[in-house]
Amino acid sequence: MIEIDFLPERVNQERARRRRMLRRAYLLVFTIAILAACGSVRQGWIRQARAESFLLTDMKTNSAAMLHRKRCLEAEWNSLQLAKRIGEKLGGRVKPVEILAAIEGVVRGADKSGHMILRQLSIDPAGGAPLTGGSRPPAGKSLPPGLAQPPESTGRMNIMIVGLAVDDVTVANFIAQLSAHRFFEDVNMEYTKTVTFAGMADAREFKVTCAVTR
Repeated sequence: MIEIDFLPERVNQERARRRRMLRRAYLLVFTIAILAACGSVRQGWIRQARAESFLLTDMKTNSAAMLHRKRCLEAEWNSLQLAKRIGEKLGGRVKPVEILAAIEGVVRGADKSGHMILRQLSIDPAGGAPLTGGSRPPAGKSLPPGLAQPPESTGRMNIMIVGLAVDDVTVANFIAQLSAHRFFEDVNMEYTKTVTFAGMADAREFKVTCAVTR
């Protein structure tokens, strides 16, 4: 059977053009839908990545806070141990807090910028023993005439300090102020050397020994 098209050629061309436009419109809508779906998935990934980033940041902040707290507790514990050893060595003649405060004051006086760091503070690194100067008579009794009063027992405590300073001038100021302080004697410089430390380029590490006798 032969189909005979009685429509004018112009009408057929118009219909063909419309069909092409519809196909293009469907293709455009499909492409937009695919892009929207991909964008939605991508936004979901971005939101998840941001949430994980915030979680990691919180974990980092908490870890830094815990590490700071741990260092503070360690510093407090070391101070208590130092105070205990100072008390054992010097008894009641000098308060441990006075020795620690004196060292801290010398550090502040030697370095006004506040960059000096004490990395190690050791008591009796060589294991020095207390010095005794004799015994005193019991309370309420006096010595026979002609005998001198024996000196009160004394204790000697050796201190080793290892620290960091910005330059040799700061180290020299520290040594000078430590030597001039009434608590410390026999102040000796063991060594100085250049080291690399966080926040301090070409820092000077030093080691000092001194003694406290009361």
